[in-house]
Amino acid sequence: MEYINLLICTFIVCANVLGQQTSNTSGESGHTNTNFFSQCCPDTGMSKNFTIEEIEMQKQCYSDAIKDEHVKDGKPIYGCVSQCYGEKKGVVDREGSVISEAFVQQVLELYTDESIKNVVRTVAPKCVEHCNAHSKALRAKDPNTYSCSPAMTLVNLCTYVEIETNCPSEIRISSEKCEASRNSMIKMKNTMFP
Repeated sequence: MEYINLLICTFIVCANVLGQQTSNTSGESGHTNTNFFSQCCPDTGMSKNFTIEEIEMQKQCYSDAIKDEHVKDGKPIYGCVSQCYGEKKGVVDREGSVISEAFVQQVLELYTDESIKNVVRTVAPKCVEHCNAHSKALRAKDPNTYSCSPAMTLVNLCTYVEIETNCPSEIRISSEKCEASRNSMIKMKNTMFP
């Protein structure tokens, strides 16, 4: 069950690397619009535009990961890509754990709305703590499958889900689609991030 739950993250990390973000240009020089995450909590910074430099970092990490002997034979690649990218961005240490202060600071820079920043300050450190511990447990239990740390992938997903499900009521979009999305996220959150 843990492995299947973690596969949910594969698409989130690798979609950017495999070119999903290049489908729409924003017109802003040097940036590409991902349009990947839902917009049920306006100012959702996790759907920010990646710079060309960040996209190149992701591609390099993906390229390095698929060459690595540790990810052959169908083993998860997302941990290796996200660990590499996190290290390049200065939010993951050499052991693969997310550095809480650095991660929180980078996430805060994605938002302009102070009410969402307050949510980030509350949920992101908890996500980092929980996901680092979960990642270490997975790697200890099955080091062959988890040769790279899935912590960065898990922390990104956890933080995004927490922001969306704790979106301040004064800015929350309450459409049928958004409510269904939030309900789905709550179920996932209760399974993956109890």
